[in-house]
Amino acid sequence: MPSASNILGFTLLAIVIIVVPGPGVLFAVGRALVLGTKPALLSVLGNALGVGIQIVVVALGLGILIQSSPEVFFFDPGSRGGDDWLPRHPSDSSPKRCT
Repeated sequence: MPSASNILGFTLLAIVIIVVPGPGVLFAVGRALVLGTKPALLSVLGNALGVGIQIVVVALGLGILIQSSPEVFFFDPGSRGGDDWLPRHPSDSSPKRCT
């Protein structure tokens, strides 16, 4: 059984984590201040939908697949050939980046 000091420490830390707003809350508040209530509620809905999709993906075991092969699911401009989308000067036929 946990000691009283461990329970107290856990409780205080849990309260701090719950009280501090996360990025979703800060984004929704920012949208509400700039755009109004309806866009803020749509932002909250979109955030909740994204979290729900993430929960389903992890529950189905696809999180391990995504973690083990990120090159299949994510575009990394720093990887080999990843800079093909960058603009080049028309007279430059070499595969270098524009500077």
